[in-house]
Amino acid sequence: MASQSIERRIALSLISLGLLLFAVAGMSHVRAAEEDVAAEEEEAEAGRALVVFVDKPAPLLEGAEPQFPPVARIVDPQNEVEGTAQLQSINQFNLSIQQQENAGGAWNSALFETLSGLGNLQQQLQNHSEALSTFDRALHISRINNGLHTAQQLPIVGEIIESHLALGNWEQADLYYDYLFYIQHRAFGSSDPSIIPVLTELGRWNMRAFSIGFGDSLGLRLSTAQLAFNAAFRLLDTHYGRSDERFTPFLHNIASSAFQTAIHPGLIDEIDRPDYLMEQDDFRRLLDEEGSSVPQGFAPGEKALQEIIAFHEQVGSSPRQLAQAKADLADWYLIFGRRRDAESVYLETWNYLADQENGTRLQEELFATAIPIPTFDSTPRVINYRGSERPDRGQLHADYGDFRFEVSRLGEVRRVQIENEESAANAGQLQRVARELRRNYFRPVLQEGVPVTTENNRARVRFWY
Repeated sequence: MASQSIERRIALSLISLGLLLFAVAGMSHVRAAEEDVAAEEEEAEAGRALVVFVDKPAPLLEGAEPQFPPVARIVDPQNEVEGTAQLQSINQFNLSIQQQENAGGAWNSALFETLSGLGNLQQQLQNHSEALSTFDRALHISRINNGLHTAQQLPIVGEIIESHLALGNWEQADLYYDYLFYIQHRAFGSSDPSIIPVLTELGRWNMRAFSIGFGDSLGLRLSTAQLAFNAAFRLLDTHYGRSDERFTPFLHNIASSAFQTAIHPGLIDEIDRPDYLMEQDDFRRLLDEEGSSVPQGFAPGEKALQEIIAFHEQVGSSPRQLAQAKADLADWYLIFGRRRDAESVYLETWNYLADQENGTRLQEELFATAIPIPTFDSTPRVINYRGSERPDRGQLHADYGDFRFEVSRLGEVRRVQIENEESAANAGQLQRVARELRRNYFRPVLQEGVPVTTENNRARVRFWY
């Protein structure tokens, strides 16, 4: 036991050292963060709305309007049902429920399906408060008739989670995600492939909870996400093989969680506590996962991206797909200061495309414009926000900023200029977003396969306040 304790401390020390080295390389970002805090205090004192999230920059190209992914809005819990057809459907469900109660009592097992259908309709109508009440009753009927924790409950629990997310009830959503995993694991164990979707959803939820700052330890969020994604990928590989269409998205999930771990090195300190480590070790053992429960950055991301390249080579993917995978790996090396490795893979990718049909066009698509990296991660950047929990973007207002800037051959953003017309209301916000833009990395433009510095790059950034 003593030797295991020593080994654990040594492992944690090595991980911390690696993260420290990455942090030292980005000390300018730390200083910028301190400046941001001071600027935000000044903005708050002036009564101006503070920026909470900044989305990934979208390049502004001639003749092309950048597209941003839609964000689900937090709904009004008192949403009223409108329309004759919808009212008739709900009345029909209520009549069926009454008939089933008369025939078999309040706990008639036949009510489960009817209540599920009514809850789904209420959910479609955005009446999530009513849907939750309906689903809750269906859950109780299932427990009384079939047992406390049966697989029959899985679809209902999933719907309950959806409504809590729509209402912004993060704590309840978190509890039900844990319960969803508990039921699935209890019913099928950790080696059954049916647990893959649950693990995927659990990983995605923890990444979302991390992005909105929900929970006592954001490091635990990243740890849980990594463990869930790794376990889901292992099961996918074992049961379905590398030809499955989910193969590369799962590896991108792993790389994305690794990237967020790497750019938030201080989170390692949050989980270096016996109670947190024991909790994560228990979760890791439930999943039959080997290795450490401490989230890691560079290595798992590198391995995932290398696996994606191998996958495309194995299945004979298009030159565009393989080149994108190689470019993603080169981007990874660039972000982490592995300049020689990055330049080597960039050149390899450039030369590979030169030998392909339409290779010149593909070279232009991938390397003629500075592109935000990593390309597979779209997690919004969280701005310093005072408060125990950050609101979801669905609860905030959105605006846009256009910027012109230089991208160095190392992918660093410099000399940012705001192109929007500034006013007393938005000047502080745009300046804050400009400072955040400087923390991003871009894939540099390649000339004959070699990264070069470029000026007058343009991007639009959506921000939330």
